[in-house]
Amino acid sequence: MSASKLLKDIPDDIVSKILLPLSVNDLLRCKSVCKSWLSILSDPRFVKSQLAFSNETSDDRSCIAHTYTQGDDSDTTMSLVNLDSGQLVADLDFPFPQDEFPYMPPSLVCLVGSACGIVCVRCSYHSIFDIYLWNPAIKMSKLIPEGNIRGDEQRVVLGFGFNSIADDFKVVKLVSANNIFFAEVYSTHTNAWRNIEPGPSDFPTSENYDAYAKIFDVCVNGFLCTTGTNGMIAFDLDAEVFNCGIKLPVPEFNNFYHSTRIIEYNDSVAAIFWMSKYEDPAKMNLWSLDDEACLTGDGIQPSWTLRQNIDVNWKVDFVQGYFNNGDFLLQEYDNCYLYNPDNGEADLCTPGNEQARYFMNAFFHGQIFRYTKSLCKIAGFTKVHWTWNIDEDDSEDDS
Repeated sequence: MSASKLLKDIPDDIVSKILLPLSVNDLLRCKSVCKSWLSILSDPRFVKSQLAFSNETSDDRSCIAHTYTQGDDSDTTMSLVNLDSGQLVADLDFPFPQDEFPYMPPSLVCLVGSACGIVCVRCSYHSIFDIYLWNPAIKMSKLIPEGNIRGDEQRVVLGFGFNSIADDFKVVKLVSANNIFFAEVYSTHTNAWRNIEPGPSDFPTSENYDAYAKIFDVCVNGFLCTTGTNGMIAFDLDAEVFNCGIKLPVPEFNNFYHSTRIIEYNDSVAAIFWMSKYEDPAKMNLWSLDDEACLTGDGIQPSWTLRQNIDVNWKVDFVQGYFNNGDFLLQEYDNCYLYNPDNGEADLCTPGNEQARYFMNAFFHGQIFRYTKSLCKIAGFTKVHWTWNIDEDDSEDDS
């Protein structure tokens, strides 16, 4: 019996189970085996199953980061980083065509968020402010339409997340003009922006920023969250409504110098406070939100539980996030550390000199996001080809 005949005789559900554990790169190669495999791998049900399998079986230590080459700030790219080893797994190039912009300054690109293998990237050049949705694993992206709201670009806040209820990726844009706040949301289902009315009653004050745009702190369970002047701000990606002024807990070291950020903690919303005056050792408080029902804006009052009270033996400039094994990703000037408060151990995860690449977010906070490779596609995706950085995984087809 020929190999092709044998493949045809295997039921599709068995083929799906065989293919499911393979890496995304191997799955892309398998699309070329035969038409039936191409059909199976292109089926949205398989794409969902593959993503769910990856989320269940892989750790949360793979991240996407904006990086640059030491000594050459103009040599900048997006990279996959393994936090445990501090190794750069791969350079990913960019979501836009190679000749789209005349030059590549390090501040040109801002990572807005990452969900289900899709990365939201904002690209700025003079008066051009483009937003791309990008799947680096399959080297495809989409330039989304320009929004309806205009304003001072220094008073813009962006957020990106996935609405699992409707299987819809969304981009949220807030603009402040003369202390009046406007907002709009882009949906991949409609490929259009919609004005949010009423708009938010508060504006983000998060330290999560880039040279060209601030971004929401985190997206958890369908809610984009960040800090505002009057408490926490939440945006419900399904209902497309804001809830502002959500009362935050008071840190035990209530001090003028402390900083606040909303993060994900064990699959729920949490607030991390840290105080690090001058070069003094840092103190951190971690509080988890008891019930996310308060994020919907139905008048439910929030309650918080203090989870950890942490003393760190060095200055902390920024808290990037928390990982499910108990580590915090902390930033101190141009170094990133994985810190485990249980044993007090801190592992430097910034790539060493031998790799000559450093996290771009050293001075632009918030440019590291968890990332899981997937086969997810969005309507309107086109292939992105870069010729100056060809790696061993550049074997994907356009199917």
